[in-house]
Amino acid sequence: MIKESKFKSLFTTFILAAVIMLLLSVNGTVKADASEVASGTCGDSLTWTLSSAGTLTISGTGKMTSWSGPKYVPWYDYHGSIKKVVVENNVKSIGKYAFGTYYYNLTSVTLPSTITSIGDSAFRDCSKLTSINLPSNITTIGSFAFEYCTGLKDISLPSSLISVGTCTFAHCSKLKSISIPVRTTVIAIKAFESCTSLKYIFIPTSTTEIQDGAFLSCTSLSDVYYAGTSAKWEEISIGTSNDYLLSCTFHYNATGLPTTVTSSTVSAGSGTSKATYTILSSTTAAYTECSTTKTTVTVPAAITINGQSYKVTSVASGAFKNNKKITSVTVGSNVTSIGSKAFYGCTKLTKTVIGKNVTTIGKKAFAGCTALKKVTFKTTKLKKIGAQAFKGDKKLTKITLKSTKLTKKGIKNALKGSYIKTVKTTSKLKKKYKKYFTKANCGVKATIK
Repeated sequence: MIKESKFKSLFTTFILAAVIMLLLSVNGTVKADASEVASGTCGDSLTWTLSSAGTLTISGTGKMTSWSGPKYVPWYDYHGSIKKVVVENNVKSIGKYAFGTYYYNLTSVTLPSTITSIGDSAFRDCSKLTSINLPSNITTIGSFAFEYCTGLKDISLPSSLISVGTCTFAHCSKLKSISIPVRTTVIAIKAFESCTSLKYIFIPTSTTEIQDGAFLSCTSLSDVYYAGTSAKWEEISIGTSNDYLLSCTFHYNATGLPTTVTSSTVSAGSGTSKATYTILSSTTAAYTECSTTKTTVTVPAAITINGQSYKVTSVASGAFKNNKKITSVTVGSNVTSIGSKAFYGCTKLTKTVIGKNVTTIGKKAFAGCTALKKVTFKTTKLKKIGAQAFKGDKKLTKITLKSTKLTKKGIKNALKGSYIKTVKTTSKLKKKYKKYFTKANCGVKATIK
């Protein structure tokens, strides 16, 4: 009886095992990776798998499917669980809406060198994505591809890229700088709209068109580094609603975005113990930011870094903005331009000396300097004073200008909102200045003496 009982037990175990194997053969294969949550296809020869750790892996050869909306993407139901995307070699594209909208936990994306295109809205609204390495063979990035990637701080566009699409990087509010690739001909409508931290941009000579609103509401945009000459820049077709771009400080014949250094690396001519400089070329630099606690500041004519001398040729936009310490500033002899809002809101600033080689003063450069009483212009080369340059400066009622280069167009709305009533000049310039400093042209009717 005991032997019979053991035989029945073994027979039952065998039957159960056989049934399990049969069921598995009908319903699918046993998953080798027990952590796999889901899998499927995403192209003619592409497959995807999602692990329990939140890693989505794309494998195979060829192009990814381009879907008509986010809910048609096969892994959409797991959008909140996906933290990392790994696209393996031989995958050639990222399809439309692949990771766009709802992928609020995605923090890492790895793309292979075989990728040549990224579809519309592919990574739209991936708010936790802080950086992404784009392969060197990408030629097109679709519209809205990275829109609302509000955590994106840094992105390097590949040299192969031909165009930047509509709203591609719109609302990337932490993006600080961008270098447009040398093959890019068009910057599309609202491509960088509301990139409110964007300060610096490099534009190559290959760019022939900047469409409407490409830099709309880029409120921090201060400097444009352009590879060509000022004459070449004038040939670019620039659409409407690009005011922040056009009011920037321009650096012509640039080779790329500059290098920023702090005063700790400056061995001579720093002028202040705490300042930041931007290296513009092999011989020139810009005074970018003042963070000193001193009340008297000099923007130096030159600085020395690691034995290399650089002429300081510009004061960058916003360099002293809202500084509540400084009372006196002297702008160095090699400075040719003072950027927009360079001294905006310096409420304790009482006097300023403008260096002898300054040709351009930007929009609202000294606006809101409510204590400013005296501005000394050493320059006779001044060509342009930006709109509302001295707006709200109640104590500044007169200035002395002796520039022979100043034009009527160059001071359009320059004194609008200011309290300047008197402009002193030389006897030779009086007749010309009387035509320039009218209320209709410069914003106030000034007496010329």
